[in-house]
Amino acid sequence: MSWSSSSALPRLGGALAASAALHATLVAGLDALPWAAPRAARDAVRLEVALQPAPEAKVEAPSPVPPLRQAAVAAPAPLPAPAPVAPYLLSKELDVKPAAQSHVQPAYPNDAYLRDITGRVVVRLFINEEGAVEKAVIVLAEPPGHFEEAVERAFLATRFSPGMKQGRPVKVQMVVEVRYDAPAAAAAK
Repeated sequence: MSWSSSSALPRLGGALAASAALHATLVAGLDALPWAAPRAARDAVRLEVALQPAPEAKVEAPSPVPPLRQAAVAAPAPLPAPAPVAPYLLSKELDVKPAAQSHVQPAYPNDAYLRDITGRVVVRLFINEEGAVEKAVIVLAEPPGHFEEAVERAFLATRFSPGMKQGRPVKVQMVVEVRYDAPAAAAAK
């Protein structure tokens, strides 16, 4: 079969159009997620997720199929209840707060450095029971578009001592602010 076949090109065009529509829908859906929108640092919430199975889509057969005799079909067994997701506790709920095991120094982005841009980034860290940062969500960036990636990269690579509640390590969310001072002022010190 060659690509110039009269039936292959419309199918390829249809597949490309369907792929473009699916990707546009995914991008729009990602923008609507709760962590995509900035929140004030004081509005920390517990992250709990329960996944539900998606309904199966019906697919039409390309050619007519003779009807089958209906047989008695038992109702599907109910799905077991999802296991509870351990919540990320707030720092104020802990007996011992997590602490970075080494000094965290996010890089000063070259473009911001050369343009003498100062700023600050507020980031919400989701730290697991072993002290690893599972996710870093930028809550606020002033000015936006300069420092977020450097802060995120630095904290995702950082290990913490685990947060403790009643003598046991727990998942923790904490908010951290990083300030970028003017490079010229820092060099003068």
